[in-house]
Amino acid sequence: MAFRKISAAMLCALLFPVLLQAQMESLPWRSVTLGNQITENGISIIEWGDGAWTSWQAGGRECIRMKPNNTAPSAFLYFSVDDNYIYNNASDVFVTIEYWDTGTGSFSLQYDDGQNAYNVAGFQSITNSNTWKKRSFVLPAVGFTNRQNGGADFRLAVADTSLGLLAVKSVFVWRAPGDFIAPRQTDFTGESFSSDDDLVFTYYFYWYDIYSGAHIWDDPRHTDDAMQDHPFSMEDFSFKSVAWHKRELLDMMEAGIDVVLPVYWGAARTMKSWSVEGLGNLVKAEQELIAEGKKPPRIGMFFDTTTLSHGEYVLKEADGPTDLTTAFGKAFFFKHVRDFYSLIPPSLWARIDNQPVVWLYAAGFAKNYDQSLIRYVDEHFSSSFNELTPYIVREVSWNLNTQNDYAWGAALNGAQIQGVAAVGPGYNDSAVPGRTTPIRDRENGEFYRLNWAKVLASARHFVVVETWNEFHEGTDICNSREYGRTFIDITSNFTAKLKQSVKFFSFRPQSWVRTQHPTCVAMVQDKTLGIDPATASCTYTDNGGLTWHEWPVNCSGQAGTKHAQVLTARNVPFSQNAMPLSTPNHVRFSITNTQGDTVTSVSFPVYNGTPPAFVASINLGGSPNEDGIRQRFNRNDDGWTDSKMVGGKLCVYNLVQNSSPYPGRYLYFDVGDSLVYASSSVELWMTIEYYDTSATQKFDLQYDSP
Repeated sequence: MAFRKISAAMLCALLFPVLLQAQMESLPWRSVTLGNQITENGISIIEWGDGAWTSWQAGGRECIRMKPNNTAPSAFLYFSVDDNYIYNNASDVFVTIEYWDTGTGSFSLQYDDGQNAYNVAGFQSITNSNTWKKRSFVLPAVGFTNRQNGGADFRLAVADTSLGLLAVKSVFVWRAPGDFIAPRQTDFTGESFSSDDDLVFTYYFYWYDIYSGAHIWDDPRHTDDAMQDHPFSMEDFSFKSVAWHKRELLDMMEAGIDVVLPVYWGAARTMKSWSVEGLGNLVKAEQELIAEGKKPPRIGMFFDTTTLSHGEYVLKEADGPTDLTTAFGKAFFFKHVRDFYSLIPPSLWARIDNQPVVWLYAAGFAKNYDQSLIRYVDEHFSSSFNELTPYIVREVSWNLNTQNDYAWGAALNGAQIQGVAAVGPGYNDSAVPGRTTPIRDRENGEFYRLNWAKVLASARHFVVVETWNEFHEGTDICNSREYGRTFIDITSNFTAKLKQSVKFFSFRPQSWVRTQHPTCVAMVQDKTLGIDPATASCTYTDNGGLTWHEWPVNCSGQAGTKHAQVLTARNVPFSQNAMPLSTPNHVRFSITNTQGDTVTSVSFPVYNGTPPAFVASINLGGSPNEDGIRQRFNRNDDGWTDSKMVGGKLCVYNLVQNSSPYPGRYLYFDVGDSLVYASSSVELWMTIEYYDTSATQKFDLQYDSP
């Protein structure tokens, strides 16, 4: 081996192209910045006979402007994209042009689609506003095989330069950032869950970085963090750390989590930081665990739809809700889904009936939408991922038809029973500057346990835990400094009950029953193995679980039945009445399946005796004093409130979110199920104390009737 001396200047010259290439490849897009100095980042501008330009200035910014063509009224600007980025291997490619809007007429984008070297992507009118504007074109099928003049891949065309010459500041080209997409990926096979399986999902917030302080500190000196709760250890607490992801996945396995839903922000601002890099390290952690013989949770997409409104500076001119009824809006929405799954190996995808999971957050960050959005996503996902279509779970604020739905807010409001049942441990975001959301106390885990019991009684197959590690809002169940592994253990206990083959559900009575010795009924089923009705048993407690007593129970059906059967325990002899908002009285059932496994239900609360005349109240303002009534906070943004002093009393008032598309001003309340639940025979009187202003308006009371 020969050695030679290298000067510092030579070393810089050698390293600079390598560093520049590494930086370029870390971005999901390629770009060129135009002006007196041209900066090429994977896109080159090509000068050709009918595609000449000159340096120019407009609106205080450098740019280039095309020159007139001496032989024809038309003129062009030609561009070539790095073949290592796109060469006959991409679809749904965004091309964004930043141009100076002066003159009249229009310009078009003509591109090589693999068949036609000059296919027209669309036209942009020039309106003579004398401002800088952006236009994003979406190219459904892309060749970019250097077949245009001068070896270019696309060009900007002005048909009549007498109406104005096009001036351009920058051009961006954005394809899917990962390689797990057709045609670069050909094998999309993988294991799948069934829609009949019992599955537990959880939201995974992977944006933290202890090294830069991102999503941790709320001051530049890193002396005060914005997290209500904290990880058990801050060491290596970072989306950059494969080891951190691996530890979290191992804990999820212990908790019984089947699907991890990483919170995904696909806007440009976050894709340059945690959004893409963090997913790559999560994938590495999964692959290491699989190599060790373990089965970590599968990866589904939690599409945090706030990214439809914030953080996109490449494809959009400014922040704001995206209109999903437009061609650009649909493509922009789908881009997030496509980009996410392009980064995840298909063998790791969470699928239900072989459909990759896409979990949508609230609709309030979209300007408009309709069912054509879902059709667009299905069609384009199919063409990008070998005829697969997604399993979309929408938040109930989306008025769309999808495979399933859920409601956000379980950590704050309690169990949410939709197509998917949701649970959470409590809520507290008081460490976040500027937040005014009320606190939902964890009650030493009782709030979480109670809502898990409600979820199990609902007989839902899918349960989502809100959340694994959202420390800012205090909804975490992971290993934490504040709670240790307590909520992992609670989750593990309830996920085991969810997944047991024998299911107990539809317990009655749900509401108050006016007898000290009520009849208690529940449904039971083992649809896989079948049950033996003769083995059914019942126990009850009237002292809050200190002691349990046996009581006769009858179970319908024949030995080995796989159909749902009725368990009936008549006249359970509780020795005392329930109290208005709590009860010492519970029952639980047990039964054995045909395999010999004896399974016991959760303990079902029973509210019996004579209900009190005055049963529930809530005093609002500051930290509300709740006694049987809870204020609920609707994620549609039409039910948020803030507190203030009015007339010498602390109260709440409507807080209309500026970004909300919903016109209503509401206050939502939930009455405890132990007081009233699906009852048609109870007469209720409601008293509301309100401040009577000089406004000539009125308010209504709207309630859920039988």
